[in-house]
Amino acid sequence: ELARSSLYTRSLFQRLMECRHQPVFLDTQYRMHPHIAAFPSCSFYSRRLLNAPSVSAISEPFYSTRVFAPFVVFDLSWTREELRNGSYCNKHEAQFCVMLVREFRSRVKGQSIGVITPYKQQQAMLRNVLREYQDVEVNTVDGFQGREKDVIVFSCVRGESDKRGVGFLRDVRRMNVGITRAKKALWVVGNGKQLCTEPLWRQLFSCAQKNGLRAELSRDDASKFDLVQKKMATLSMRPPDKELDISGVSEPQSVFTDRSQFEMPKITYTPSLGQPGASSSSPVQVPPIVSQVGAPSPSNPLVPV
Repeated sequence: ELARSSLYTRSLFQRLMECRHQPVFLDTQYRMHPHIAAFPSCSFYSRRLLNAPSVSAISEPFYSTRVFAPFVVFDLSWTREELRNGSYCNKHEAQFCVMLVREFRSRVKGQSIGVITPYKQQQAMLRNVLREYQDVEVNTVDGFQGREKDVIVFSCVRGESDKRGVGFLRDVRRMNVGITRAKKALWVVGNGKQLCTEPLWRQLFSCAQKNGLRAELSRDDASKFDLVQKKMATLSMRPPDKELDISGVSEPQSVFTDRSQFEMPKITYTPSLGQPGASSSSPVQVPPIVSQVGAPSPSNPLVPV
């Protein structure tokens, strides 16, 4: 908590921008299918993120199977997480992720797959249940930063038994990383009831719902792939070659949002007695540091994600 209050959670790039280093925004993305890029562009980049022609042209035969659309949110609102060894896991989500990978692998060849999660314990559980699929990479969101796969399954873990919120998932930087690793398909698996207590996750689920890409699955629905397919058949899904409707998505966490009011608190510490002139009764007052930033503007983003 002291580190957070002293602003040690700031990234190197954020510190550089607070010192008046002018950032350059790279506005064209060359990785994601437009359906995957739509929400991050709106929520994190003030709708300024453009799709390169190469990604706008992405079209895969497996998109004809509705479950394997470019962007789908599988809402398992009945699941519960467990706390093990100081980290969280969710066995029901893990089982569903295995089913997705198994059914996709049985139908589609030559596509790289990654399964990511915010929690180490869920990573361990997923690695165990997916051990027969040696080519499927299972990692944490933090461990996958800077990486990409053709298909990403994102297991969110947190469930209705937790009254304290969504934990790591509240960190918008982790959310941004998690939902921007996929090139051709992103399948988010999570408890909508719990995740929607957080505004940004609520917008993601609402965006998926508006475009017919949110599958609210019961325990029975999630148990068999053919039942998932039947559920998906009832949705009015936005076709992969049509733009998503993101009209209701606001920009609460844009990297262009002003964060100019940073002020370091006073910190008192006692120097080591081995230092010249130091004594146990001579505490040192560290003066507050106030960031020197200009007025907020679209060219002066302060929170790189």
